[in-house]
Amino acid sequence: MSRRPILVLSILLAAGAATACGAREAPSEKPPARIECPSLDIVLVDPPAGLRLVRNDGGTVVLEETGKEGTITLARGTEAEDSNLVQAVKDHQASIEAREGAEYLGVRELVTPLGSAYWSRGRYPVDGKTVEETRIVTLHPSGTGILTLTSVYPAGDDSSQRIQTLLGIVVGIEALQPAATGAS
Repeated sequence: MSRRPILVLSILLAAGAATACGAREAPSEKPPARIECPSLDIVLVDPPAGLRLVRNDGGTVVLEETGKEGTITLARGTEAEDSNLVQAVKDHQASIEAREGAEYLGVRELVTPLGSAYWSRGRYPVDGKTVEETRIVTLHPSGTGILTLTSVYPAGDDSSQRIQTLLGIVVGIEALQPAATGAS
């Protein structure tokens, strides 16, 4: 595995700085978008534009990018499971390589607001077409268990855009705070 971390925040800050050099817009009064995911005990704060929530129950959250084929699935391992991110990546690699005609494309270590994470991806045929599967594994923001983000989409020349969308989701993940009960 590569030991060269990719600084996700630096990438997103650089993109934001490039955007900031353009025309100034009036500051928005509305709060950032939030998608509460009680089944995962997380909140997606200010997720990338163009995502549509498809499922949010049973320990799984499924998002789609509007106007594009493919899905992004977020899932949480159980607290009893080992929180070994390296093993989770090895398991992903094995699942890709076990498929007929598959190609594992590698792994990168990331530094995210959640701490260390790994981005792993591969390609394989499904119904005569090649799909790409990109997975990010990180620790759940509560510190217990692994949180997995998996994007599966038709292989093509938009892989970097799909990865940027996943990274945009990761930087906005926070632990879901229990609702306040009663007034003091």
